[in-house]
Amino acid sequence: MIINDNWFSDRHPGVTSEQVSAINAMLQAPLSSSELTDLAKLHAKVPGGTPANEWQIAVRNLPDSYVDLLRVSHGGCLTHGEREIAFFEDRSLREYLLHYEFPVYMPGSLPFGLNGGGVFYIFDMREPARNGEFPILVAHSSCLGYDDATLIAKDIHELLCDTTNVEHLM
Repeated sequence: MIINDNWFSDRHPGVTSEQVSAINAMLQAPLSSSELTDLAKLHAKVPGGTPANEWQIAVRNLPDSYVDLLRVSHGGCLTHGEREIAFFEDRSLREYLLHYEFPVYMPGSLPFGLNGGGVFYIFDMREPARNGEFPILVAHSSCLGYDDATLIAKDIHELLCDTTNVEHLM
């Protein structure tokens, strides 16, 4: 993967193969009792909705090109032209997945970053990976749903090659 070091405004040490395995296991784990408790408190303030114990977490491994990016920097911020990506560290992946209720609004998806304007970068993992990759969608944090999401890349390589602000593509 070709990534220019100048694109990074915040770069972290990359991950090892063992860390990638741990991240995949963490993302695919069922909701813990503490997560269910936290989500129940959140839902107590909002009537209706799908109870968290019925949520389906995507059980697929991270795409190959994203793992390549994590080997360069485990989370961080990069800018290429007008494209900004603050991509999440492993703990943040699950936190955003749950706290923004992706299993409810976009089941089978995994948010992996944000731009500077509240737009999520999301892997669409509803179908099995093709050549180790999942399509990348963008959706605004205030309007999550497949109907409102826009397909912008077939993988991380394509995402990073484009310099367009994703908000102009929505």
